[in-house]
Amino acid sequence: MNSFRRSPNPTANMPNRSFLNVEPFVYTHEGPEGIEGKLRILPVNHSRALRTGLDLLTQRPLALLGISPGNGFFNQKRIEIGICGMAHLFGEVTIVIPDSIATHTFRALGYGEEKVRAKARTEGQKIRNRCLRAVERAQLLNPSARLRILDWESDIASLPGYWNAYAQVCKLFDTNNQFQQDVLDKGFSLLRGKLSADAITPATVRECVEYLLKEFAYFKLCRVACGRDLIMPYHQDAALAHGFCDGRYQEPLPGVGWLIYDIELFGESE
Repeated sequence: MNSFRRSPNPTANMPNRSFLNVEPFVYTHEGPEGIEGKLRILPVNHSRALRTGLDLLTQRPLALLGISPGNGFFNQKRIEIGICGMAHLFGEVTIVIPDSIATHTFRALGYGEEKVRAKARTEGQKIRNRCLRAVERAQLLNPSARLRILDWESDIASLPGYWNAYAQVCKLFDTNNQFQQDVLDKGFSLLRGKLSADAITPATVRECVEYLLKEFAYFKLCRVACGRDLIMPYHQDAALAHGFCDGRYQEPLPGVGWLIYDIELFGESE
């Protein structure tokens, strides 16, 4: 009998969450020896960004799937199920690997500059190789699916208007006290799980959140760059990113929604 392992429940600690009276979108991933796992789009709607994402489901939007280097959630099997599942459910998936901006995280964690760049490169290539294998499997299962992996430097940071968008995000950070506090809190929370209290300084937190500011700059451009409405599925409740997109700190970004997904693994799928 197969053992069963469930990924950490992304809705377990959500404040004021509510569920729509609909069945979640479910994808079952089968391998040579049977079912290897399942992906579910969870029908949670506690933020405007999530409500937008659920509304867009009827249009079968583009899925913009972020897969972060160094995040332990993204092992080979979860990446495979995630990409195959999104390809099956949405038909078009653009995969974003924020590898070069991960240097800010590693620098904040105290690595020397040479190690920072080497680690970002190594972790990024590891994730990219996993994604390439998953895309190959997804194309076999769903030949009509349109799948693409973006390179951060050549496909995102080089977009017309990207650095202007980044300047706008930095200005928002400097002038909107709530946004600044929420961003810094997020950076502090990340570092607190990896560093001792005395190693966390205002400078290390500021370095850490540079990753977020550069990521948010892409959020401002992604719908225009992709040429259609899109949803951003994530395996956790990315409340800060939801707020950036749905009007909490600035005008809402049109045609951009979020979804939360859950992956269950069956058997020895790690």
